[in-house]
Amino acid sequence: MIAVEVKFGGQALLFSPVTAGNPKHREYDRSEINITAISREFIARMKQEAPPMLRNHIIFKMLHASPKLYLETKSRSFCANVTRRQPIILYRHLLNDV
Repeated sequence: MIAVEVKFGGQALLFSPVTAGNPKHREYDRSEINITAISREFIARMKQEAPPMLRNHIIFKMLHASPKLYLETKSRSFCANVTRRQPIILYRHLLNDV
């Protein structure tokens, strides 16, 4: 959901559920602290993959502070106001702020 929000904010109309099996699955730390750390690492990677002119965009700072809060209160993807058949453009919502 974080990747969709950063790359396609306001353009994502559907999150498709995915089911996967992993025969080598092992236990891992599911604590809130671990999930926050993993989210922050993921956001840092996404920031580095973003076009240079967008790497200091406020969205990365807000997601780093609290991904869950941002997605629940500020996300454009959950109330998409985009009509069908418009071209999907990476980072379009962030480019409007630059």
